[in-house]
Amino acid sequence: MVSRHAAAAGVSERQLRRRFLVAVGLSPKAYARVVRLHRAMALARSASAPDWADIAVRSGFYDQPHMIAEFRRAVGSSCDRFFQAAAVAG
Repeated sequence: MVSRHAAAAGVSERQLRRRFLVAVGLSPKAYARVVRLHRAMALARSASAPDWADIAVRSGFYDQPHMIAEFRRAVGSSCDRFFQAAAVAG
């Protein structure tokens, strides 16, 4: 993905990564993770009973375990626990 964007911008992949990091504050890969997680969270919030496998695929994850692992790394808990706690708090 980065190579395609670098070629379109007329810069090397390394230069694109550097410029992206300066402009956004994250690497392109980290930014893509954040975008996928935000999409998954939005889809989960809009469902009365989230179908995690469907949400994972619709959010750009390879599969449900991939999404759950990324979610746990970013948030510190499973998807279910996070949304159960949010429901109780909100």
